[in-house]
Amino acid sequence: MYFCSKLSLMVKKPIIISGSPRSGSTWIGRVLEVHPDTRYVHEPFNIGIERERSPFKYWMEGVFVNQNLTHLNQVEKYLKGFYTIDKPLVRQEFKKVKGWRTLKDFLWVLKERIRLTTIIKDPIAFFALEWLSENISNKVIITIRHPAAVVASLKQKKWGYDFSQMLKQPELMNRFLKPFKNEIELFSKTEKSLVEQGALLWKCVYAVNIELMKSHEDWLFVKNEELSLNPMGEFKKVFKFLEIPFDESVIEYVKKTTTAKSGEESLLVRDSKKNVDKWKSILNQEEISFVKEYTKDIWKKYYTEKDW
Repeated sequence: MYFCSKLSLMVKKPIIISGSPRSGSTWIGRVLEVHPDTRYVHEPFNIGIERERSPFKYWMEGVFVNQNLTHLNQVEKYLKGFYTIDKPLVRQEFKKVKGWRTLKDFLWVLKERIRLTTIIKDPIAFFALEWLSENISNKVIITIRHPAAVVASLKQKKWGYDFSQMLKQPELMNRFLKPFKNEIELFSKTEKSLVEQGALLWKCVYAVNIELMKSHEDWLFVKNEELSLNPMGEFKKVFKFLEIPFDESVIEYVKKTTTAKSGEESLLVRDSKKNVDKWKSILNQEEISFVKEYTKDIWKKYYTEKDW
């Protein structure tokens, strides 16, 4: 379909938001989604969501330039299906056309793909970010969050991680995770608590992030704590980086979702200032001490003793 390939050239590059799981990437994505010129896509790398054509097999799957070319082409085609106008999208939407009204709906879908900027929010894509920035979009935002806060949130959600998934990815281990090979092998063979699993996952992600910060000064790195303590000021910086107007609809949404009173909290509505230290009421002192000691070589690059 020559028509489709020409239209795909006109589609804007997406914005990619990543970081450790439970680091606040969803919050940024949902705030950006409020703007009338954007649309939100939730976690294309998430293998827990059934999607046609997904080429991914592992949680936190890495994508690298030296991988099989057929696989890389499949990854690129799959991801472009979330923000371009490709043949599967046209076929899918055209099947719904039953008359003039539904034809208008079909054309509206195509028009929105051209007009809007797509927000791809996906912490699970973290180890693929270098490849994504070269092949999908260099508009990348990474969220950074205190290790105890991430671990506490994972504990609350009862989300663990199977570290054998990393060992099945030789490119990932060689490129990023060699320093943690022994720990990853141990965790893959031995049952560990959610706190221990969360601490190692945080350490793997944010050790790699130190390297990414040095090599990608064109990306935006956002601390969750700074965003929580000064949401209006920090979100202005996010929108300025993306060259998207910080309009009245966004301002109202930020106010509404960061100043919730007790009893009004929900998934994306909270008292953002109180949320910064919430982990102190979720983790016990022994768990806090473990996380602090276990991740200290990495957290010292981002935080100080005062943050504990």
